[in-house]
Amino acid sequence: MRMKRRLLNCLMWSFFCLALTFPAAAQQKLTGKVLSSKGEPLRGATISLKGSQKTVATDAEGNFSIDAPAGSTLVITFVGFADKELKTGNGPLSITLEPGNSSLSDVVVIGYQTVRRKDLTGAVDVVKVAEAQKMVAATVGETLQGLATGVNVRSSGRAGSEAVIEIRGNGSLLNNNPMYVIDGLPLTSANRDFNPADIESIQILKDASAAAIYGSRAANGVIIITTKKGKDGPMKTSFSARYGGENIKRFQLAGTQEWIALNKQAYDNSGTPYMKGVATYGQPGNTASTDWQSLVMKTGHIQDYDLGFSGGGPNSSYFVSGSYFKNTGSVLNSSFERETMRVNTESKKGIFKIGENMILSNSYENIPQGNPLFDMLAMLPIMSVKDPTNLGGFATGNNDFFTAGENPIAINTLFKSNTGNIRIKGNAFAEIKPADWIWYRFNVGAEVNWSHFQQFNIPGRISKDVQNNVAALIESRDQAYDIITEHTINFSKSFGMHHIDGVVGFNFQQDHYANILSNGTDFPTIGSGSNYLQVLTAAGSTYSAGTKTDWAAQSFFGRLNYNFNDKYLLSGTVRRESDSRFGEGYKNATFPAVSAAWNISKENFFDWRDVTLKLRGSYGSLGNVTVAPWQYLGVANSTIRYMFSGTSPQVGATQTDLANANLRWETDNTTDVGIDGSVLNNKLSFSVDYFKRLSKNVLTTNDPLPAYLTGNSNPPYPAVNAASLQNVGFEASLTYRNNDNPVRFDITANVSHLKNKLLALGETNNTSYVQEPLTRSQIGRSLGEYYLLQSDGIFQSQQEIDSYVDKNGNKIQPTAQPGNMKFIQHKTNGVQGITSDDRIFRGSPWPTFQTGLVVNLSYKAFAFNMIWWGSFGNKLFNGSRALLENLQGNNAYEKGLKPWTPQNPHTNIPLAYFGSGTNSSADASLDVININDRWLESGSFIRLRNVELSYTIPPSVLHRVRIENARFYVSGQNLLTITKYKGLDPEVANADIFSRGVDNESYPANRMISMGLQFGF
Repeated sequence: MRMKRRLLNCLMWSFFCLALTFPAAAQQKLTGKVLSSKGEPLRGATISLKGSQKTVATDAEGNFSIDAPAGSTLVITFVGFADKELKTGNGPLSITLEPGNSSLSDVVVIGYQTVRRKDLTGAVDVVKVAEAQKMVAATVGETLQGLATGVNVRSSGRAGSEAVIEIRGNGSLLNNNPMYVIDGLPLTSANRDFNPADIESIQILKDASAAAIYGSRAANGVIIITTKKGKDGPMKTSFSARYGGENIKRFQLAGTQEWIALNKQAYDNSGTPYMKGVATYGQPGNTASTDWQSLVMKTGHIQDYDLGFSGGGPNSSYFVSGSYFKNTGSVLNSSFERETMRVNTESKKGIFKIGENMILSNSYENIPQGNPLFDMLAMLPIMSVKDPTNLGGFATGNNDFFTAGENPIAINTLFKSNTGNIRIKGNAFAEIKPADWIWYRFNVGAEVNWSHFQQFNIPGRISKDVQNNVAALIESRDQAYDIITEHTINFSKSFGMHHIDGVVGFNFQQDHYANILSNGTDFPTIGSGSNYLQVLTAAGSTYSAGTKTDWAAQSFFGRLNYNFNDKYLLSGTVRRESDSRFGEGYKNATFPAVSAAWNISKENFFDWRDVTLKLRGSYGSLGNVTVAPWQYLGVANSTIRYMFSGTSPQVGATQTDLANANLRWETDNTTDVGIDGSVLNNKLSFSVDYFKRLSKNVLTTNDPLPAYLTGNSNPPYPAVNAASLQNVGFEASLTYRNNDNPVRFDITANVSHLKNKLLALGETNNTSYVQEPLTRSQIGRSLGEYYLLQSDGIFQSQQEIDSYVDKNGNKIQPTAQPGNMKFIQHKTNGVQGITSDDRIFRGSPWPTFQTGLVVNLSYKAFAFNMIWWGSFGNKLFNGSRALLENLQGNNAYEKGLKPWTPQNPHTNIPLAYFGSGTNSSADASLDVININDRWLESGSFIRLRNVELSYTIPPSVLHRVRIENARFYVSGQNLLTITKYKGLDPEVANADIFSRGVDNESYPANRMISMGLQFGF
């Protein structure tokens, strides 16, 4: 690490010294004034000397002064107005800017092509990178929340974790990750090894017509990222630094004395003698009072530094950056550290152009053992952290202090786990342009990854029943590489009012993965204490294993766009795919798409000059690959031995797992209808989309088969293309911007609605899949809906219990007692009492709608930004409350609990009763617990995702120290969340599609305050 930083410093000073060698040209002082088309002075307009790094800004009266060589060109820009270039002349300059339709004239990357935004016929969102980069995040995905419609981002607060991103719902049961395309490289992901500060632009392709050009993996949407490139002119240097502190919300837990009172109450009600540790608490030697939550949760810190160099000449350009990111997490033993270096270059000569985009990253993560957020709740406040009588020296459950939980301090001290990763990814291209209207590009890309996981376990006891007696080492090394080659021909030609452009191409992709795993036990110590020789050759016994997989894919693709007089737009795309991961006869598939748009505002009958309006529609098919290599082939185990005749065993083989030879593509058929427009000279712009996404041949591993076929009655079952899903929804966004007043602002609001439905599941006529014990996915309903017993308050008397009978006069809850939960009987099979068959659907984890709000304000040198995010209409199962409120076991309790007693009947907390699931489910005879709706809560929330206040130092001040621009800022993330949810965070990042709303001590989002500096010269 130290050597890499030295190299980075050398690189920085080399470029700095090189920049000092550029000669200066003869200068002249130019003055002028910048006005709007209405004659109003524009304060804060930017005047740049083209080909240099010299920039000034206008004052309150629109005046400016700049040193510029004779005959040079000035570039004048101002938000909301069209850019303007002007040759320098003599005397004061009077410059008038016209209102710009910048949002529609932006160039958008749509896959192997770029088009003007106003020429789009598909559903594409352009993310404002400046707003995304205000977020402190290890990955790109975390920065997108609230900035694009139909994009749902769920983030975990654990250091180094990656966000769960869903674009227009879930169309697969196995993998719903979007596809990333970075600098034209369609094989990688913008994971935590990618530096978000390198990004120049982000586009999100959401419908089939936009994404079909990528075919495979495009069904879940495509996120196209373009990184920064150098520009013509002297070298520019940019630097940014950010430092912040973070923490997470805490549980409100009962203190020692309150816990003892509640625990005794539960034991008394059940007639159970107290634990010895409770009965003797307060006596000498038994006075411990431990705040386990304070030991696990802490204040985390984040550092983020980025240094970049860019520049170029008429025939070449370069961009070089280096970054360092470190997050010391807010949970015990969690941290993530990353170093990256990027080099982007491009050169051209005549009809030829070559270039490359490459990033090298090195990351390291400390991984918390177990789930510290759960483990701390499983421990007792009357227990000590240490116990010298235990191996390893840590306190765990015993007969005096019975708990089945793992000591979080013990497991994270005795077990150390980390992973390191080195990744190189990028692409190189060569282009030839024999004519202005046609060009050919050859592109080769690669991603190579080396990862190293290591866990060393020191002998010790971590819980009452778990003790590691010998030192153990688990070590694995992975190597993966992915290579793609592409050939594309682009063309663009105009004929009067007709314009056509398009692309045809071919690509080939090959992926290789290999892993070796080694375990060792019984390591010797070095010297005294617990220092061990952590080398596998020193282990008393070892075990090794390995895996290797390969797959390949190729495709032919093409897109043709037609534009008539900017009024009528038509686009067609087709991609022919072949993939080795599917069964014989099913490897090939074709994915077509078509889209059209009508610019109504271009018609002669449309008289509103300050209004633009465009209608568009699309339909297409997309492919999805969610299956691992070789799953269509059976696996034979050759370690079998048979006895035939005689006494010598014979070597044999048998198929150990079933395979599906008919594995095929998952397909998405998507329909989208949209309207885009603006009014008031583009001050108010809007976009609305309605879409229907039908996913067929969806792979599922939940199709049960008879035990005589699988060898057992439990999953995993072979994957089959047997499910169908439907996602229907609408999206809308509205932006208002006003730069006519001293206080300039723009406000963007977006809203999206999604309805998910399971249409088919399995070839064995299944109607539902149950994710025990909480959710069910049933045909005709959404995935992962809660399937629970319906509670109906608390029994207040024995008379109420006796009178609660079914139609046959049988008691519905015959073993209940006053203070127990009451449940509604829904079954019709004649079985007496409440059972798990009485469960019904009680809510959905899918939000009814989600919304984002972005507010940008600026006044002179000050700027203020807010990003809000809201989600409404879903339910969450609060697993933490289920643990802290059930009062049937030995664990932490929630502060302020007032359980039912004859003296306290008006409460929603039932009778405290140790050792029984009566109040968690329904009846003490039931084997299942926690399957009722008692802990089902509203998951709706509104969150202040980010707020930032910044100050830009005036150019007149910076000029004295030869700095071009500088900005200070202070920001906060997740500082305010408005919700009725009682858990740590209503934004549950559960990646399991069948239990997405179940909150079993999920890591909450961090609340963070940071400050930073950015400057360039």
